[in-house]
Amino acid sequence: MYTRMLALLLGASACSASADKPAARIGIVIGAPGTKSSALRPVYDWAMAAVNEAGGAGGRRLEAKYFELTHELLASASGQEALASQILAEPDLVATAGLFSFAMAPKFVAAKIPYITPETADDDVFRAFHEGGFVWRTLESESTMLWFFLAEAKGRGEKAQQTKTKVALITSTDPYGATFFDWYGFHATELGLAAFSPVHYDQDNETCEGAVGDVLAQGVPDFLIAVPSGSDPVAQATCIVRLMKARGAKSQIMLADSVRVPALLTALGPDAEGLVGYHAEPDPTSGFAEAFTKKTQQPQPPENAANAIDAIALLAYGLEKSAGAGGKALDTGMRAAVDGRGAKTRWDELAATLKAIRAGESPDISGASGPLSFDGQVYTDPTASFYGRWIVEGGAFKTTHHVTTETEGSANVSSRAAITRGLKTLSLEPLPTGGGSANLPPLRENWALIIATSATWQNYRHQADALAHYQALKANGFDDEHIVLITADDLATAVQNPTQGEVINQADGPNVRAGALADYKGVSLTPAQLMTVLEGGQDPSLPAVLRSEAGDNVYVFMVGHGGVEGPYLGLDGRAADDVDENEFLSPELFAGTVARMKKNGKFRRMFIAVDACHSGVIGPAFEALSIPDVIVFAGAADTESSFSANYASRLKIWTADQFAFGLRDSVTRPAVSIHDLYTQLYRQVAGSHVQIANQAHFGDATQIQLGEFVTRQAR
Repeated sequence: MYTRMLALLLGASACSASADKPAARIGIVIGAPGTKSSALRPVYDWAMAAVNEAGGAGGRRLEAKYFELTHELLASASGQEALASQILAEPDLVATAGLFSFAMAPKFVAAKIPYITPETADDDVFRAFHEGGFVWRTLESESTMLWFFLAEAKGRGEKAQQTKTKVALITSTDPYGATFFDWYGFHATELGLAAFSPVHYDQDNETCEGAVGDVLAQGVPDFLIAVPSGSDPVAQATCIVRLMKARGAKSQIMLADSVRVPALLTALGPDAEGLVGYHAEPDPTSGFAEAFTKKTQQPQPPENAANAIDAIALLAYGLEKSAGAGGKALDTGMRAAVDGRGAKTRWDELAATLKAIRAGESPDISGASGPLSFDGQVYTDPTASFYGRWIVEGGAFKTTHHVTTETEGSANVSSRAAITRGLKTLSLEPLPTGGGSANLPPLRENWALIIATSATWQNYRHQADALAHYQALKANGFDDEHIVLITADDLATAVQNPTQGEVINQADGPNVRAGALADYKGVSLTPAQLMTVLEGGQDPSLPAVLRSEAGDNVYVFMVGHGGVEGPYLGLDGRAADDVDENEFLSPELFAGTVARMKKNGKFRRMFIAVDACHSGVIGPAFEALSIPDVIVFAGAADTESSFSANYASRLKIWTADQFAFGLRDSVTRPAVSIHDLYTQLYRQVAGSHVQIANQAHFGDATQIQLGEFVTRQAR
């Protein structure tokens, strides 16, 4: 069988590439020598030779040009951009494949040169580039691997008849760990697990002791998912495993694929027994692993070898569809190739598949990594792949079985949608009827407090969201006397800004900085000071406060970083996990201030919206005080991240947050009930579960409209 496979893959073809057409050059990006990426070079050579032996693609012979993305370049965005320019300068370049760089991608998108990677698992790739085309990958996000970890925890917990299985997560702070950290709360919520607050730390500069301590301070989880990374992931995994054992925690430890290496077994010895994990593998029915061993005499293919073979095959099929043209035609050709639903073909039938496409057919193509199936609207990511579940037994890694995310004809379609898009399978809970004050005074006036709680270019989206809200309120009749705007205001003139003076909330959108009058610029208010602004207190250091009264409605919108302690109010650009707990606005302080305002006749009704990671933590404090006529929206549950949106390649930055952008859109069309607003945002926001709190004390949400808070009539 293997001889047949290799003959089909590498054997001579009756056809040959036209001598009239120049070779189609593929720029292939690999890592420095010794990296797992560099180990794929012979695999790319194998795939390119197979295409050429099959007569080329679109009448053109494929030619590889290799480029190294070194450790030094990985540490420099400008260096990566320079490398992208070097690749794009290659004559007859039709596509780029290999190691992915987020900083490089916008240049290829702008040049309309497809960039296909078999390696990156960073979830941001899909969210940033799926709308524009030209970015493809043959490997799913690490979010998928995380789903399998949590799904196993749920299944084993149910088998043991546990009411709610407790899970915990420790990750690195680098991009590899970030995907696990970002999606953990969402997937755990979807699966009905009791999720501890996730813990992440700098694994290059810290030991695991603090992180393990933070987990165990929350209790002993039934399952601990550990994501070792950094310069020595094996050392980090060893630290976590041994410390958990030393502290008597009998949790099942699950390890990410970064440490499925012999060095882990050597480092841990008997302590490695029973560790489990998942890693991407070729389709076990494809015969790829056996064919690779037959050809190379190596015991197993390097990591992502099947995905690398598929990347080159997909480019070849696209070139055959485009008659050898690159650019947009190639991207369109790749889409047509994966959309084909004719006769099914295998990865080892490359020549036959190219011949069928050349004859005008549209075969249903499969790759060595699984079916080459992509979402028919956004493409970018495959919708099916295989993972091997492994366990350490007898001092060796043993694959127990394979799992697949393929959904065609499967009962797992809803789960698959959650993995790929962050869509929700959980139904909305019915909202309580609501019991606000019976005799509210007529609406007299409207006030708004808008707060962006972070600074610096990297946090662009937060200030852009705040400014977009400001502009929407101004368009709805608010004047600056009735809006208090708090923002660092350091984006319009930032050195990174190619359009000085402008801030946008979506690619090619209007300038939301135009005419904005900020009451506090570049000033980091303390939690107490912010509450004084909201409450309208007297403080000579606070030049602008809300002066709302008993007949006034108040709209509060806050966006920035957050943690389990509450929203972070710093404006110095630090991430929430790097700050002192005293810099967080505690839910109790927030709720207590609003309760006092109601008691003292400072508002009629209040609408509060917070977009930050873990922003759902604020809700219970309001519920506990049963404050009349207040509704609280949060962009994410207490264990969840809040996801960014609207990546602008021109700026190389995210310009919005999903929840904030959706809410701002509703502010521009405010004739929507609070009930319907919640329903819309819950369904629209991917990757987190929008929360609503204090509804039982607010009033009839089916009758009260958003416009009551965000539209100020001429008075």
